[in-house]
Amino acid sequence: MENYKYHAFISYSHCDKQWGDWLHKSLESYNIPSSLKETLNKEGKEIPSKLTPIFRDREELPTRSDLGEVIINALKKSHYLIVICSPNSAKSMWVNKEIIDFKRLHGEDRVLAIIVDGEPNATDKLHKFKPEEEAFPQALRYKVKPIINSDPLPTDTLDDMIKESLSKDRTEPLAADAREIGDGKERAKIKLLAGLLGVDFDNLWQREKRRKRRQLIAFTAIVATIFLIISGLGLFSMQQWQKAEAQSQEAKTANEATQKQKEVALKSEKKAIEQLTEANHNLGLVMHEKAVTEYDQQTKRIYDLHALNLLKQTDYISKGKILAALNNTESSKLIFRSRLPNKYQGMKTFALSTDGKQIITVESKILHLWSVDTGDKLKSYKGHHSDITSVAFSPDGQKIVSGAGGYYGESGDYRI
Repeated sequence: MENYKYHAFISYSHCDKQWGDWLHKSLESYNIPSSLKETLNKEGKEIPSKLTPIFRDREELPTRSDLGEVIINALKKSHYLIVICSPNSAKSMWVNKEIIDFKRLHGEDRVLAIIVDGEPNATDKLHKFKPEEEAFPQALRYKVKPIINSDPLPTDTLDDMIKESLSKDRTEPLAADAREIGDGKERAKIKLLAGLLGVDFDNLWQREKRRKRRQLIAFTAIVATIFLIISGLGLFSMQQWQKAEAQSQEAKTANEATQKQKEVALKSEKKAIEQLTEANHNLGLVMHEKAVTEYDQQTKRIYDLHALNLLKQTDYISKGKILAALNNTESSKLIFRSRLPNKYQGMKTFALSTDGKQIITVESKILHLWSVDTGDKLKSYKGHHSDITSVAFSPDGQKIVSGAGGYYGESGDYRI
């Protein structure tokens, strides 16, 4: 681009600012095909690698007849003028003035247009359209008058400016149509780019379609790759979940098996204890029967002590299934009988201490305290006036409670 600072100057009404923003961004961000970069266009000029910068008149200037020094300088340094055409720009004094000044600076051939609203040349088709629907500014439809001198023409209104600046000679602007009933935004953009680059529109359009197709294929491939990755991760997660579920089930099964084994072990232990208890009980009875048949007192005592220890382990004594008695009232040794001789039938009451170390027996009105381990008599208690009918140790084993009397209506008593 020879001696031009800007590739193009975009002229538009502030009412069409949204279109100005879109067009400015679309042109400057367009990626020129690499096969066209630094080649020669139809005019024999080198095609630039990028269309930047592009000047955009963002706000209309205050109401004055000239556009200001900044705008004039920008117009001078711009290779092309692009006019955003709509009923708004057609009525704008400043859009018309920018067109007039650009034509006077660079001629009629470098003005491009893009239609965004309204109807082009509507004033020529009044049988179909209203004058206010006109999309082309007057300065775009007519050639400008030559400048008589370098001073700007004094104008106060749009009509005055048009009357003083435009000739009656019509001109046909190169216009892309961004309306839906026209080219559409994308095709209209490529038409403008073809004009700015000086290349054939069909050639550039086909290149753009091929690039879009490649982008779509690349995008599809990326999406497919992401989908495969997500699917793979999903499959892996599912496999891990199934594996964890299987391990959980195995652990549950093993836990159930362990529980069952524990239950079997507890039952076996319980049965073994029951068998041991029964064996001790039976052995204790055997020892007791042996003591019954033994004549030697010392041997009797040994057997009875063994029987007591064995039966004590089975809680047999506390259940009252054997009776305790004295061999005679003078004896100091405790012996056991499964069935007492007739002369000791009244001595059926006894009690075992909670720690199992002492036993208290009853002889009529007297209590005798014995050592379970040695069979020795520890002490005798007197005080009742009637036969003792019940006896018991206190829970801590420190006291003995006994009761007497109470037969056939007679009053009873108790001692601690």
